[in-house]
Amino acid sequence: MNEIIVVKGLVKRYGEITAVDSISFSVEEGSLFAFLGPNGAGKSTTINIISSLLPRNAGEVTVAGFELGRQDKQIREVICSVFQENILDDLLSVRENLILRAGLYGKSKLQAVERLKTVADLMGIRDILPRRFGKLSGGQKRRVEIASRLWTQTLSMTGIKE
Repeated sequence: MNEIIVVKGLVKRYGEITAVDSISFSVEEGSLFAFLGPNGAGKSTTINIISSLLPRNAGEVTVAGFELGRQDKQIREVICSVFQENILDDLLSVRENLILRAGLYGKSKLQAVERLKTVADLMGIRDILPRRFGKLSGGQKRRVEIASRLWTQTLSMTGIKE
């Protein structure tokens, strides 16, 4: 298998504080990877660096063959991060939230409705599409949050062409 993420000697400092201290790892394409550690271990900082949202002090990172610092736009197009806190609107239905997200990414309503079917099936949320996001269980909310982040990656993940 191919390495989809490669991190070598990654360092991030905030003045005197070292948040990430020369870590290295790789993630194989198609694998499940868990990034665990205690509070303050640098997990979020590392993910923010890999996502090109935060600069690094040292080290090398490649994501899907794209080099951090040179091809950040391409990295942001292929990487998908789900935040710890929910960001969707509690008062809107799951369907309304996902269609709204598609609009934020410049998709037409027709594209959004077609993409909704794919993402809903992928995440197993078709049955909760009409329900208000705020009334869902914690696990259901997490699946919908993931679905909302997969929105921009759906075409490449499923092979669908626009």
